[in-house]
Amino acid sequence: MSDFKMYLNMYQFDTKLPGSGRELKIKPITTGQLKRMLMYENVMDMGKIEEALDALITECVLSKDFDVNELYLQDRFFLLTELRKVTRGNMYTFTAFCNNPMCGSQYVHTIDLSKLPMRPFSLPPKKKIEEVVEEEPKKEEKPVPIKVERKRKGVVEEVPAPPRPVVIVEEEKDPYVVELSNGLKVELSLITRGMQAEAFRIISTRQGAKEITETQKKIEAITITTAMGIKAIITPDGERNDRVSLQDRIYLLDNITQTDMEKIQQWYDKTDFGIDFKFEVKCPHCSHVEVREVPLEDFFF
Repeated sequence: MSDFKMYLNMYQFDTKLPGSGRELKIKPITTGQLKRMLMYENVMDMGKIEEALDALITECVLSKDFDVNELYLQDRFFLLTELRKVTRGNMYTFTAFCNNPMCGSQYVHTIDLSKLPMRPFSLPPKKKIEEVVEEEPKKEEKPVPIKVERKRKGVVEEVPAPPRPVVIVEEEKDPYVVELSNGLKVELSLITRGMQAEAFRIISTRQGAKEITETQKKIEAITITTAMGIKAIITPDGERNDRVSLQDRIYLLDNITQTDMEKIQQWYDKTDFGIDFKFEVKCPHCSHVEVREVPLEDFFF
């Protein structure tokens, strides 16, 4: 008698992460896994929800030596989208409400996940500082006009000496380094799921964690993960410190100006990549056009 279990979970799909470039083999999500996800339907703790998604991803990735904590956040989101596509298909239907105050109607919208724009992974290009340096002639040498004889006219004409060689001095800037005020510099890295998970763990184990709202937790998590993304602090005299404690990195972020914080945020905005979940939608009732993000409440169901 044959065992029917050997015929289950036979489908495998190949995918390539846009950030790390790693190729993975994945399988569709099963009904049993979806049932476990339903247990978190009313859970408000984002840390626990993200842990449940980590378990789901790990179970669906068949490649060896896979660690969800090593994923860039953008790669993790891409992978979740790929799992949804191989499980339920590319088409995603959801309910939306028109934001036009004169309308406010409810309608159903369908979007093709495979057609969402993909932002490629690319660090800022290295900038080159070019300096033109004109070589001075040696003291014993003087520019001497060159005599050229024009045979046709039988005259000798003096032409200017050729220009001196020009040297281009190029300095390459590290695309990971952001310069702050007062000459301080920080070397940044992309945020991984492991960093994010550790931030949630730190917040949840603090004294009085139960009194913190979910909004406060999210704000605090952003600060901690950004601090974890600081790989080194470089002083104006060029001293590099890559062993700065997490507490000191958080202290740095809490004590820099808003302008400097924006510089760090701009670096992350420029290096962002992956699927863009924003799309343009038109209300079928009033033709109001707006840009919104694909809702994720029922993404897998």
